Parts: sequence; C-alpha cells; structure tokens
Amino acid sequence: MVAQSGGERAARLAALLALPLVFGWQAAQVYLGFDGNWTALFYHDSNPPLPQGFEETYLHPVGGDYDGQYYRYLARDPVPPFAYAKWFDAPAQRGSRILLPGLAWALSFGGRAAPDAIYILLVDLFAAAGVYCAGRWLAAMGRSAWLGLCFLLLPGVVSSVDRLLIDVALAACVAGFYMAAETGNRRLMLACAMAAPLARETGFALPVALLLTGNARSGLAAFLPGAAWTAAVLAMYPLQARPRELGFLPVEWVRRLLEPRPHPEPAAEALLRSLDVAALLGLAILFFWTLRHALPRIADPQAMAALLFLAGGFFLGGINVMSDPYHWGRVQSPWMLWILMRALVGGRWPPLLALGAVTLTPLAHSARRLLD
Repeated sequence: MVAQSGGERAARLAALLALPLVFGWQAAQVYLGFDGNWTALFYHDSNPPLPQGFEETYLHPVGGDYDGQYYRYLARDPVPPFAYAKWFDAPAQRGSRILLPGLAWALSFGGRAAPDAIYILLVDLFAAAGVYCAGRWLAAMGRSAWLGLCFLLLPGVVSSVDRLLIDVALAACVAGFYMAAETGNRRLMLACAMAAPLARETGFALPVALLLTGNARSGLAAFLPGAAWTAAVLAMYPLQARPRELGFLPVEWVRRLLEPRPHPEPAAEALLRSLDVAALLGLAILFFWTLRHALPRIADPQAMAALLFLAGGFFLGGINVMSDPYHWGRVQSPWMLWILMRALVGGRWPPLLALGAVTLTPLAHSARRLLD
C-alpha cells in the first residue's frame, strides 16, 4: 500500500512537471518564431481566406498550413452541420474527432470565451494526463513512476504539442486504458475505451480489444458512443476517399528511404536524410519488437489493443503520411506506447533507442525553426 501510494504521488508530480515542459516548448515556439501570436500553433495559411472573426490569426506561407486549423474551427462549432465545414479538407473525418475540440467548445461556453486558449490548455492537460497514467502503469509494474515522463517522447505527443493536434488525446486515452488494465480498474478502462474513438477513429481499437479478449459487454458499451457520433457526422457529410494517406507500410517504407525530402540547403538535406534513415530503421525495430512481445500475450487487452493499433497503422503509410515528418510517427504512437512501457519495465534499450530515433525527426524540424 505504501509503495502504491508513493507511486501515485510520484505519478502526480511527474504530471505536474509535464505541464511547464510542454507549455514552455509551445511558448518558445510562439515568442521566438511567431512574434508572440499563439494562433500560429494552429498553422493556418491564407488559402483559402479565413472566415470572418479570425482576422488576428497568424498566417503561415501558402502551403504551410496543418491539421490543427480544422480542430480550431471545431472548437467553435462541433455539432453537425458544422458552421465552418467549407474550410475543412474532409468534414467527415475531422468532425468525427470530437473529443478534444468538443471539450474546448464546452469549456469555452459554446466557443464564446477564449476557445483557443482553452484548446491549448487541453492539449497540455492531455499530455500531463498521459504522463500520469504511464507513471501509474509503470509503478504497478515495479518501476519508478517518474519514467512516465517518457510519454512525452511519443511522436504523437510531440507533434500534438507542437501543432495542436488531437493525437495527444488519443494517446492519453490509450495510456489510461493500459494503466487501468494493469491495475484492475475496470471503470476507468471502460471510460478510456469509450473516449478513444471520439478522439480519433483509430481509437475503435480499444473497444474491439475488449470484445476480442472476452469482455463483450464492456466492448459493446465502449463501442456505442463513438459509433453513434460517427454515424451522426456521416449522415451529414460523406466519407471522402483519401488514397494518398493509405498505403502498405513496408512498400512506402522503402520508397521513403529511396526518396528523401528535398531541402534547398545541401547540408540540411544530408542531416534530414540521416534522421529519416534512423527513424525508419527505428520504426522497423519497434514493429518487430512489438510483434515478438505482444503475440504471446494476445489474450491480454493491452497486448491485443497494441496489435490492433499496429495492424491499422500497417496501412497508414500513404505518400502524404510518409512524406510528412509530423505525420507518420504519430499515427503509430498508440502501439508504440505499449512497447515503450514494456521496454522501460524490462530495461530493454533497443526499443527505447528506436523510439528516440523516430521522435527525433519532428523534434529536429521544430527545433530548426527556433534556430532560424
């Protein structure tokens, strides 16, 4: 009991430490690179022109936009039909990812009271929640809860903190699910499995994991909220084909090695190519390590969820994904979290170094902006 309470206290302290770490990183980006304008983290450009009411938005060069802009719109109107749907690249896909922007909308009184600030705060809080859950999970396995700070090294967390994406909410739900499964907290496990599909459609892996491991009642209950919300969105907006995001990962893995990202400076291109090679090799190591350790534990909801996330990620290797340093690692983060925790428990360095190589790519791109 003393060890458990000590682990919980350390997990809370680690989560509290995570908040200034992620906020400090965001503030450094904003004040060193974007003239103190926090809206820069949503990554809008001027094409198409922004709707009325967004005049103070920081605009990146055309083509420099990113996904956070769509969730910023959702935080102002998350209920279909979406008021800003014509500014979405894919209303069905964006609108189904309601958890983080929906919370921002609710906490900002319907998007009327500082929705941007609340959205940013929620990104940081989800990062801290993931640290707490990872720490509790590690403490239950006999390791220091302070190692939960390694949650911040997941590519999905790094990219979300940097560009205000929703993947951090999914990662936190997955961490909570894994922790709850380890500690026997069935209510929390169910809550996380319910929330995950609302964070991102790949989160349906958690309800399916419950169904496939003999938890049919919990699995069905967890499946319903996400399915109902997705159906409501699809009733308004058809699902758009996005072939450039889908692809067989091994094929795109090879193509990515053979076709490095171009850069106007030869020295920078050589560095980026080296980082890409290291990251792609790291991804391969993590993939095989996860299979090796998860398959023997397939009856366990944690291992089953990791395998389901891995199976889904195997087909998320399209050109748009693999050519984007902020994209391809984050879509693989849910199963990477499982092997990260297993490696920390067992003191296994190869997967830890492999994850570091994958995460270094988005970190290097973000750090380069601070040095420009």
